[in-house]
Amino acid sequence: MFAIINPKNDTMLFNIKKKIQKKLNLDNWKKLKISDYFYVFGTKTTKKEHILPGKFSYITTKNTSNGYENSSHIWTEEGNVISIDSATNGACFYQKKNFIASDHVEKIWPKNKKFNIYNALFLTTILNFENHKYSYGRGRNLENIKKEKIFLPFNQNKEIDWKYMQIYIHNLYKKIIKKFLNNL
Repeated sequence: MFAIINPKNDTMLFNIKKKIQKKLNLDNWKKLKISDYFYVFGTKTTKKEHILPGKFSYITTKNTSNGYENSSHIWTEEGNVISIDSATNGACFYQKKNFIASDHVEKIWPKNKKFNIYNALFLTTILNFENHKYSYGRGRNLENIKKEKIFLPFNQNKEIDWKYMQIYIHNLYKKIIKKFLNNL
């Protein structure tokens, strides 16, 4: 489900979307504006030289390792949010636990629901599919995040279908574990 996407290569994008459509039922998906369904805020910037080693994560604009740069003795941000790099390519990661952040790290969380690891990972994947739109010249800053539109599944009550997302990711986990156990 993960791939390096070149926006100039329409064939590759089409093939990726085609593969996803085979695995996902897209009938009830709708386009939504992020700020209509999610809180969007910046994080408090903490300079590296003010941080001592500790039990909390220091999250930066790094697009690998969940944005993790180092550990910290303090935290400024509550966990259970998605962190978004607003300096480079807009990489998104689920931050389960409380953390501290560098400059250019934004965060979002649902207005009417709490994340669990499954629906947060689903949403993070959807958001990361849009990274090809962002770069140093056009960062995924607070204003761009608020205006950004993404597709998500909706239920019969015309609400975001968090249960569908949770079940989908949970089933992926089960498949991975089963495959791993079969290879022992």
